Amino acid sequence: MNKKGQYFLLAALILSTVLFSIGTIFNTAVSVPEDKTSKELAGEMSYEASELLAHDFLQGFSFRAESDLLSLSDYYASNHKDAEIIIIYGMPDSIKARYYINGESSDFASNITLSPPNLITIGYNEESYKFIKHNGYNYFVIVKTEDAYGKFITAK
Repeated sequence: MNKKGQYFLLAALILSTVLFSIGTIFNTAVSVPEDKTSKELAGEMSYEASELLAHDFLQGFSFRAESDLLSLSDYYASNHKDAEIIIIYGMPDSIKARYYINGESSDFASNITLSPPNLITIGYNEESYKFIKHNGYNYFVIVKTEDAYGKFITAK
């Protein structure tokens, strides 16, 4: 065998390994951690609303659920003024919506469409959200937050 050829191949292998390892060391990317504010807020509001509805159901369904849910939403909106919050609530035949911006609330119903058999579509700021309507009381929440890295929207 030719010893010079073997040394050349070994040197080329070592050199290419060193160059490849240097390339992988300097190719890094920095990513921004995900903002979980909207996700956590929507989850917490949805959980609290389900607990209120369960309590109202166990108390004999006194129809105080709507005022309790609005009070709950008012509380969350006043404590999270940096978030836009939209709630969709009501019985299947009378769905309503309310949105909160900077802690201030406003009702709106003109952008809600009920499609047969069980679809709720709501339009807000040139965006459309769809929810599946349930038998019994419905409660859905949309939370929008924004920071220097982008806009985060969560719907539950």
